[in-house]
Amino acid sequence: MKIRKYFYSEYKKKLDERWKELGAVLEAQKERISRLSPEEQEEKRERNMEEIQRLMKDLMPLPSEAYTFINITKYELFCTLARSCVHYARREYANLLVDVEGLSGCIIFVGEELNYTGDLKEFMQTLISAADEVHIRPSADVGGEGPTDIDGLAQVEYWFDFYQTIEKE
Repeated sequence: MKIRKYFYSEYKKKLDERWKELGAVLEAQKERISRLSPEEQEEKRERNMEEIQRLMKDLMPLPSEAYTFINITKYELFCTLARSCVHYARREYANLLVDVEGLSGCIIFVGEELNYTGDLKEFMQTLISAADEVHIRPSADVGGEGPTDIDGLAQVEYWFDFYQTIEKE
């Protein structure tokens, strides 16, 4: 599983592009301003500063009303549970789909029965208590060939969020 997000690099690239745009605008304005009277030059500079401030305002991040933290403990728990799911899916002849996208992950079981007993029941209860959301629904054939695309089976989805949001006071 590889996750690569280059937020700093993207922001820096965007900022550099804006500085180039602003530099070109300023050079063109300097040439035009040098031909104006001193009063007109001052008025033009004030309007340019307002325009520069407006352009830079678009680049500045807005203050957030909450802090978001990556919950590495939750991610590690998800990985451990996902590895255990392989054993239980094999034992119960169930299809299994484990997916991570961004800061969320899901574990999906598709099988004939939801009547689990013994250690499988305990494992499923652990999954339910660890997951942020659990959905149970009938699986449906929608024309694809995926592991969840089978008519007449039960589908259980366990969704996990790997972040925690704390509101500012």
